[in-house]
Amino acid sequence: MKSTFEKMGGTYTLGADGIYYPNLVSTDEEPHYGKYGMMRKTYLKEHRPAMYSLYMLEDRLTEHLNAVDDEAQERMDILMRQMMERQGITEELKACD
Repeated sequence: MKSTFEKMGGTYTLGADGIYYPNLVSTDEEPHYGKYGMMRKTYLKEHRPAMYSLYMLEDRLTEHLNAVDDEAQERMDILMRQMMERQGITEELKACD
């Protein structure tokens, strides 16, 4: 009978002490998130502890925070560009004022 871990594609290695240990693989994704990723992490810790724990156990927290931060930065760039167009702000105006 397979364990849930094995059904999900996990494997075990027999240790010297006769106990099987799961082969855990880290995604090793480098954290590059900034303000918005940190805000999401704080929110998950304080208001969604089960979801935070699940991301931690599945080693997907860094990947999730990077994605949230990237998306938030893209939205901020779009909003800033739209606001500048509406207000008539140009690079020439910024340079002379």
